[in-house]
Amino acid sequence: MNTVIEMGSKRTKGGRRYIKMALHSIHENAEDVQDNGLHWEKKYVLNNISTAVNMPICVEFADEDKTIPLGHGYTDEIEDENGNPIPIFRNSEVVGTIEKAQIETVNVDGVDSECLVGEGYLFDQRYPNFVKWLKESIKTNTVKSSIELMGTEENNNQIVYDGEVTEEHRTPMVYSYSGTAILSVKEADKNAIVLEAASLNTSNNKESEVYKMDKETLAMITDSVKVAVSETNSKNSEYEAKISELNQTIADKDAKIAELNASVEEVQSALNAVRAEIEQKSNELDAAWEEKRALEVALGEAKAKERLGELNSAIAGFTEEQKGYAKDEIEKFNADPVNVEINTIIDAIYRGIGKQSIEKKDEPVVEINSAADIYGEVFQPKSTIGNTEKGSIY
Repeated sequence: MNTVIEMGSKRTKGGRRYIKMALHSIHENAEDVQDNGLHWEKKYVLNNISTAVNMPICVEFADEDKTIPLGHGYTDEIEDENGNPIPIFRNSEVVGTIEKAQIETVNVDGVDSECLVGEGYLFDQRYPNFVKWLKESIKTNTVKSSIELMGTEENNNQIVYDGEVTEEHRTPMVYSYSGTAILSVKEADKNAIVLEAASLNTSNNKESEVYKMDKETLAMITDSVKVAVSETNSKNSEYEAKISELNQTIADKDAKIAELNASVEEVQSALNAVRAEIEQKSNELDAAWEEKRALEVALGEAKAKERLGELNSAIAGFTEEQKGYAKDEIEKFNADPVNVEINTIIDAIYRGIGKQSIEKKDEPVVEINSAADIYGEVFQPKSTIGNTEKGSIY
């Protein structure tokens, strides 16, 4: 969603292009933070808002034509006179300046948010490609920015925070706004956007007076060189050789640049191929894992079926009553046929049969004469060890 509030309402001022930016959010809740952990209290922003005036608008360009922004351009740190580290941004360029700062309510993606807003100018005569890119980009995209802070001299250039300082939550209390960078990389504050930028002035295509002066100066210098060469004919060959050498140097550098550009394209192409291969291998690996899991499930089912068949064969010779002696063991086997041994079921059945046999051994035995019931029932009493009495069958 485009977040430009107004487009083309401000015109060029002395070779500078008007711009309006949301520099960072103002948080309503104490727990709210940016992605980098900064929490902005309105009272502290108001206390330090004057330091945002005249701070630079910076760009780290991603290309030689100085068209597309990248990041902050951070390179390293140096120590001030007190030994405190100060970040250095050698890879960024100042493309404009903030001349006014205030707190406003800004609508971003349909949500109203209170933000610190800066108004200023871009140096469009010096960075025409970038200003053109910015004009086109804010029509279709949300152009983002990122604020830069540092401490004050009174605090040895160290930022003073309110309360506990952690990576997840920090509240700047005493600080200075040192700059804001227009980005094409991910920003820390989603509300840090370009709100307004004046349109390009294309009403006058004539050469500027400055450019005319440069041409005249260049012509004058060329004439002076020709006069000097004519007055020193004896050194013509030397100059020509030097010029030829310089031209060859330029040609060699151009060839090297072309070679490096080709190498960059080749490396980028190779990287894209590697990324594609990695993605393909990753997809193949995922498919292999899915197939492995399916095979493991099928193998487990096959093993379970095979084991159930083995159990049925092993206990086929027992009656249902005898199988009942191992009811618990059979249930455990059915729940986990792979890890429960069939022998435990067989042993349980045999134990049940043995126990039943012992119990029946102590019961009286009744015999019935199947031929003729001439004597009636014959009872065999329990044997008594050590009993000397002799019984009679009559």
